[in-house]
Amino acid sequence: MNVLKQMMTLVGVGSIIFLLTACAGLKLQEENRKDYFQNVYTFPVHDAQGNEVKPSVMVNNATAELITSVGGTVMAVRGFGLPEGDAVTAWWVIFNQPENCSDGVCGEDDVLPMPGNEAAGVSVLFADGQVINEQGSAFFWDALGRGDTMEAVFGPGLTNPMGAEIHYVLRTHGPVQEDIKEEQLTTLMGGCAAEAPHAPCQDLQYAVFKQVLP
Repeated sequence: MNVLKQMMTLVGVGSIIFLLTACAGLKLQEENRKDYFQNVYTFPVHDAQGNEVKPSVMVNNATAELITSVGGTVMAVRGFGLPEGDAVTAWWVIFNQPENCSDGVCGEDDVLPMPGNEAAGVSVLFADGQVINEQGSAFFWDALGRGDTMEAVFGPGLTNPMGAEIHYVLRTHGPVQEDIKEEQLTTLMGGCAAEAPHAPCQDLQYAVFKQVLP
């Protein structure tokens, strides 16, 4: 995968999707492949009392694509409006049985406290990490095979590729610090304070894919 990550800078998004599906062995056959496109949104901001002080809004120019099949899934997100020079990670948040999410809506209360809502088959996995350029943008992508838990924080990974609800979350770890850059770009808490609210780490943007079952 590291070689493919390097090739990302040399080819377009469409070519990246082709390379991933070809090289990751995800068996994204045309006869059962599903493609989804979604907008990207900011997370709402709350004060210390939990009151919303800044609502979620759509991010201009940001796009997200999901391709699924029986063998797994591929995700590609173009983030905009991100803090220049920050280390930002991308995460899979997967609800394998979304019909079992609380109140019929898959969200944070199904994820936390870890290991989440087991009836919904929740899993959180690392996907990608990038340093944000001076335009405030970056391209994030990953391929995830069915049952792959190598990068999982918790959960069973993706067990229901064509029926899972999949969220893609972009999380800042603050300005890049050379001595901990690797941790900032590859771990959930790299560069984060141990005590809540774990500054400077913060979930910034997300995209939600609610699949239509065949």
